[in-house]
Amino acid sequence: MGMLASKAFLEREHPELQWEEIDSADEANRPGVDIFVVKPPIRIVAELKTTEPCGRTPSGTTPTKFGGNQKKEIEKDLGKLANPQYDKFARYRFVTSGVAYHCLLRDYRAAFPRICFVLLSDGSYKAFRRSQCPRCVSYGRF
Repeated sequence: MGMLASKAFLEREHPELQWEEIDSADEANRPGVDIFVVKPPIRIVAELKTTEPCGRTPSGTTPTKFGGNQKKEIEKDLGKLANPQYDKFARYRFVTSGVAYHCLLRDYRAAFPRICFVLLSDGSYKAFRRSQCPRCVSYGRF
């Protein structure tokens, strides 16, 4: 479902892009990026995570951060997106969890300013772009 929602988001954000032109991973763990599009002038690279954060603060019972392995995988994916080979690409990091979205913004927004973090949820989305102030978030419908 996350990959379909990601494709729907990209189709909406880039109306000149057709659904069939969005190359997405058939397997969640295939090497490389999850979504890759080169249709000049459009260039898109994206990663999708559907995990829910599992790390807890010492006094808390609700997850408020990524666990150790989750953090490693997220940083690996963000590193892929930040690779200079994608300098001329629109870069997206999709998540399906509201908690994951807020953890990403809190922990990684400053370190990865060229990546657009997107929460996919119930047919709507929230997107944060570095060019926006921290309180400005775009809302939309597929």
